[in-house]
Amino acid sequence: MMKQFVKQILYFVLALLIVIGVFVLISFNFKKKLLNPENFRLSDSTTVLIIGDSEVALSLNPEFIPYSDNQSIIAEPYLYTYTRLKLFLENNPQLESVLLGFNYQNIAKKYDLSLVDPREESFFFTREFMLLDENELKVFNSSDILFWRNYLAWKWGFPTKENGVLMLKSFFGKLDRKSLPYFGNYMDGGTAGSVGNAQGRIKETIGKESEYGIAPLQVEYLNKIIDLCRTHNVQLIMYASPLSKNYYDLIPDFLILEFERIQKELPDNIHFLNYARYSLSDSCFSDANHVNRYGAEIISRSVAEELPSLKK
Repeated sequence: MMKQFVKQILYFVLALLIVIGVFVLISFNFKKKLLNPENFRLSDSTTVLIIGDSEVALSLNPEFIPYSDNQSIIAEPYLYTYTRLKLFLENNPQLESVLLGFNYQNIAKKYDLSLVDPREESFFFTREFMLLDENELKVFNSSDILFWRNYLAWKWGFPTKENGVLMLKSFFGKLDRKSLPYFGNYMDGGTAGSVGNAQGRIKETIGKESEYGIAPLQVEYLNKIIDLCRTHNVQLIMYASPLSKNYYDLIPDFLILEFERIQKELPDNIHFLNYARYSLSDSCFSDANHVNRYGAEIISRSVAEELPSLKK
């Protein structure tokens, strides 16, 4: 009786060790493939990297900007932009310029608040948590259950609904670049034209009056991005995408003044393409602060014409 019990225990332990071994193998393989430096390699012909939030994703079409790649992600704070940019620069020595989105809302306190907003936090943890190093992880509340759930999922490879499909693709050798959650892209804004939602867009991007203020983390990581480009000897070009008059007229004065101050204090070797007040008809906007397909073509062609004169 005792021998049979001991045998069952041994079988159980053996089965458990096999399961753990298989899990470790799958998770190790998954993390290795997910963070493979080759994943961050752009085309050898790409010399201009476009990166930023939705305003950049919708307004700069690489089809009209030679040798460029748009790696923008909706609502991306500079902390995440910095993390991705670091990896792109490390793995693309052919890059000559970085075109970074920099507009009024990018320095608004709302962006800092979004880092710990449950909805935004969940979105970015799923897409980019695996790329964050210890310095960036310290920014987040480590007592948050969502934080540890994502730490287990993306740092240790525990299967969850967020990474399960990717783990299976990795195991069966089908994890291609289109599957990678941290890749950005140009977004086609369609053909509809509308600027009537300015009040709503201001609340979404800059916040209610109770949320007004400057975002210290955004400014800190903007400076880190500047230093990063300097370290890699890559030209940094700041870019403000077009805003409708309806939206611009609602931007708080303190934000306009701070934006102008930061712009004036930029190092001399950083160029600034300010298209925020570029004259576009309302039919070129998909909403109050995003251009549509027609606006994107106009702006992209104009940026393409300016870029050669900005080379070092």
